[in-house]
Parts: sequence; C-alpha cells; structure tokens
Amino acid sequence: MRSSRVQESKWWREYAELVTLFFIHGMAMGMWFVPLGSVLDGNGYGDVRILGLAVSVKALAFSTSGISAFISPLVFGAIADQRMAPVKLFRWLALATGCAMCAASTAIKLHAPPLAVVALVQLHALFSTPTWSISTTIVFSRLGDARRQFGPIRAMATVGWVLGCIIVSALNADRSALAGFCGTAAWMLVLAFSFTLPAVAPAAPSEHLTWKQRLGLDALSLLRQRDNLVVFLAAALYNIPLAAFYPYSPTHLQRLGLTHTSAWMTLGQVTEVIAMFSLSGVLTRWR
Repeated sequence: MRSSRVQESKWWREYAELVTLFFIHGMAMGMWFVPLGSVLDGNGYGDVRILGLAVSVKALAFSTSGISAFISPLVFGAIADQRMAPVKLFRWLALATGCAMCAASTAIKLHAPPLAVVALVQLHALFSTPTWSISTTIVFSRLGDARRQFGPIRAMATVGWVLGCIIVSALNADRSALAGFCGTAAWMLVLAFSFTLPAVAPAAPSEHLTWKQRLGLDALSLLRQRDNLVVFLAAALYNIPLAAFYPYSPTHLQRLGLTHTSAWMTLGQVTEVIAMFSLSGVLTRWR
C-alpha cells in the first residue's frame, strides 16, 4: 500500500515536470513566432532589394524556419542520439535561442539594416528549430504508455503558446520588439527549468561513426519506408498553407480593425487543444 502511494506520487511528480516543460516551451515559441510579422511591419521593415529584385523582409524572416528545418534537426538530432544527453543539449540550445532572440529583437528596436535583422532571425531559427523535437524526445523517454499519455501532455504546450500570445497582447507588444524580449525571458525560464530534469543518455554509441551519421544524414534513408514517406509528404503539404498563415494573418486582422492580433490568433489553438486531448483515444483505435 505504501509502495503504491510512493509510486503514484513519483508518477504525478514526473507528469508535472513534463507538463511544465511543454507549457513553458510552447509559451517561449509562441511569443516570438506569432507576433514576428507584425513586429517587422510595426518597425518599418517592408521590402529589401536583392539582385535588383524587391523581396519582402517578412517573407525572408519566416523562411528562416524552413531553411533551418533542413539543417538543425538532422545535425542536433544526431548529437542528441550519439554524443550528448538530450537534456544537456536542450539546455544549451535554450540559452543560444534566448540570446539570438534578444539580439534580433535589439536589432529590430534599433532599426538595423534589414539583411542584418534577417541574419539574426536566421541564427535564432538554427538554434530554436530542433528544440521541439528534442523536448519531445525527453518526454517520450519518460512515458510508460506514450499512446495514452502523450496527447494531454502535448496539449499543455498549446496552452502555453496561447498564454504567451495573450501576454504579448496584454503588454501592447504585438507590433513592438518588446514581444521578442518577452520571448527571451521565457527562454531563460526554459533554461532554468531544464536543470530540474533528469539526464537521458544518448540513444546510440558515438564510436566508429561515418560522416553521414555524424551529420544525421543517415536519417534520410527512413524515407525509403512507405509510412515514413507518407508522413513526410503530408507534413510538407500541411506546411504550405501554414507558411502563409503566420506571416500574413496578423496584417489581415489589423485591417479588419483587430489590434491585439497575437491574442486573437490564439482562438485557432482551441481546436488544437481539443485534438491533443482526443489523441490518446485515436491512437489506441487506429495505427
């Protein structure tokens, strides 16, 4: 009886840790990603000429995440698998992401040249892009029944994202570099919380690795499997409309007379929370 109570107490403590990790991680990401387009508009970043062509600074800034998605998850994922505990790597990436976000926000506030701002946003994206997959790895490594337990925990990341956007709007920072400084503070909170997480050893040994394995390029061989390829293609198609949603929806809302665009955009997250809580039921019924 006493042993079962101890086990239950331990389980709830671990559950609370994982919920908190996803919550503050989602909040830090939402504070930057949602208002970024409005912040650039509010600080006069329109078009920049590259090779004689006018290119939107906003489009360049949001494309940095796509560029990083080809690089960072492979490289940092391989490091987490082979050479460094995921928690430790996550901690360093949280620090680097916060510093890069602060630098980019400072550049925007000081009205630095557009390409310098884009370069700093790209630096931020290189560090921040792999953090979600690494934090998910940390969570999965501690779940006994991931199909049933992951959905509700993942929903807390969306709740954190919503709260982060509401805070930005409450501070009237939807079009201000203050949004980035708030995001920086949130990343420092993520960094501090990471010290409470137990270390998870790398999944694979780091000896006798080829250069393809060290860079994570061997993961591309997974696309030879039909199921993995279908997921990859579905994710690619899904991200086409998503790539236009976040940069331009705030501008559209502002033209409709809605000023606190970050908070208004979080209405779309309500269905995501419902979906995440429904995930365990779906995964236990279908593959």
